[in-house]
Amino acid sequence: MKPAQKSRTERLPGPRGAPVWCAALSLLLPICRGEEPFRPTCVFPAVESHIAESGAEIRVAFNSPISNQTVSLSSFVVWGMFTGARAGHFSFPSATQVVFRASVPFRPGEKVLVSITSNVCDRTGRASEPWVWQFRTAAAASSGTGHVACALGNPDKSATGAALGDVDGDGDLDAVAACRGSASEIWTQDGTGTNWTLHESIVISADVHDVVLGDFDNDGDLDAFWCCRGGQRVWFNNGGLFSDSGQALGEAEGAAAAVGDIDGDGDLDVAVACCGLGEPVQVWLNNGAGMFSDSGLRLGDHETLDLAFADVDRDGDLDLICAGLGSQVIWLNENGRFSAGWRAHEGLTGGGRAVATADFDGDGWADFLMLGYYRGSGSLWLNQGSGTNFVPTGPGIVGSALDVCDLDGDGVMDAFFSQSASNTLWRMPGAGNGAPAALRRPIQGYPSGTALGDLDGDGDIDAFLVNDRGPREIWLNQ
Repeated sequence: MKPAQKSRTERLPGPRGAPVWCAALSLLLPICRGEEPFRPTCVFPAVESHIAESGAEIRVAFNSPISNQTVSLSSFVVWGMFTGARAGHFSFPSATQVVFRASVPFRPGEKVLVSITSNVCDRTGRASEPWVWQFRTAAAASSGTGHVACALGNPDKSATGAALGDVDGDGDLDAVAACRGSASEIWTQDGTGTNWTLHESIVISADVHDVVLGDFDNDGDLDAFWCCRGGQRVWFNNGGLFSDSGQALGEAEGAAAAVGDIDGDGDLDVAVACCGLGEPVQVWLNNGAGMFSDSGLRLGDHETLDLAFADVDRDGDLDLICAGLGSQVIWLNENGRFSAGWRAHEGLTGGGRAVATADFDGDGWADFLMLGYYRGSGSLWLNQGSGTNFVPTGPGIVGSALDVCDLDGDGVMDAFFSQSASNTLWRMPGAGNGAPAALRRPIQGYPSGTALGDLDGDGDIDAFLVNDRGPREIWLNQ
């Protein structure tokens, strides 16, 4: 495994633009200024980092002494996106610090989302400003190349989306394939990455374009959000078996979805990329029990094919990066106060087909990789430290079915995506410079979805691939 994350000075913007500095590992605290709202001043693991140990503590420093009894699993929520809302215990090494340790370590390469809600208070009763951030855990060193270990399902069946997560709670990653025109599939395994069983077929009365997993009802397991033609669907996980929640969300044609706590209230919300002509992005807010309501937000005025959350301006909430036919747009979250609106930043032009976020150059700011429709339209965009200024780097990149993780365990994020009839590993040697390298051609079909995670329990990152008119494939890293 990678060594523990090194100490790094972490800057979190303060109120009125005043900077607040602390050392992320040692949690050195600034002097509290009485006029400031009660809020976090430092978090560890750092925002958008990807080298945290799987058993790492989550540490937060505040600018005022904490009321310990207000800190609980419902006010300080931690989700592993492969596993669900995490149980664990809290400790308080000082009056202004809180430490969370999960009962079970996170998975290698797992995205971890943390939400500090306004139910956390200081000792005078002031509510904390909501604060949301995400990071990933480290992966073991490997070659970063792989082989097809097995093919799943009927090769004549069209699958359009892929997701990984421990849906049956047995400690290994399972696979979900969204299928168009037929039943979607949930595949479970024995932890070896090679012995798979069709666990459940999900029949949805609509064409399904994609699926994302998340613990929407905060009960400790992963539920499923299906992007469909004619409105989105939500299915709840009940002991490893899924049931329809009865929700049909809107009528728009969903192409993809991103999961995050948009409003900082301790539950997972969803933004949906809508691909119907002229359909804007929709935002659905969770009531905490997995029941969604329309926020009323309509972001943009054209169809969108993919989207991703990241705190690009490091102000403690999740911003939204969208890939669409007409433009590449970043929407800044104004602290989840949707009545104040979101601010769109135009100028990132060119048609985008798929997008993923990570700190690719290791400077502590979220960047994004955009795959384009045509040569020259996609690029790796590096954040210049404000969340509103991004610089493209590297060649134009065309492709789809994108996911990112540290595939060779060198501490730098890599990308895996599809280009026409081949799958491509984009290994990043550092400083945001990468050289694409084709791995192989699929046996048949057209790659349509990728999900990365440790499928065989050896600590490195493998891949689950789905094809439009082709088999579902398990790639194991070597």
